[in-house]
Amino acid sequence: LADLDLPEEGVLWDLGAGVGSVGLEAIRLRPKLKLLAVEKRTGGAEIIKTNAKNLKVNPTAIIEEEALKLIKSNNIPPSLKEPNRVLVGGCGKDRIALLNAVLEKLSPKGLIVIPLANFEALAHLRPHLEELGCSVSVSQHQSWRGTPLSQGTRFSPMNPVLILKAIKNN
Repeated sequence: LADLDLPEEGVLWDLGAGVGSVGLEAIRLRPKLKLLAVEKRTGGAEIIKTNAKNLKVNPTAIIEEEALKLIKSNNIPPSLKEPNRVLVGGCGKDRIALLNAVLEKLSPKGLIVIPLANFEALAHLRPHLEELGCSVSVSQHQSWRGTPLSQGTRFSPMNPVLILKAIKNN
């Protein structure tokens, strides 16, 4: 969420939104942001709507669709067509095609954040974004959970997440 460097207002696309946690928290922090949450899993939109209601936030649009298909169909509501920020999660084998489509719509100096679970995805996506003229940075985030050990607690590491961040330079 911090890597999105959220503006006070603008448009945020949460592609592969899952249960909506990042996008919904973003509009809770920045109420003037417009949020397009896209989740392809059947029932995903209902879960996001329920979570939005629980958080007392109002996403501009929640669409149950494959993100790449939605962008290519141009069925995005007019007020959401040019995002300032895009969070790309869970896009699998179509990542390059999805990034190309996102970059066509992204506003100049717009920012894309892509959480990744493996180095191969990073090695595949980073050079592509650089070839397209983006400024790219990478960070790693990891956390640990407390686990009982004898009469105390030890920390067990969780899988690290790589964060690929790209800024559109034109």
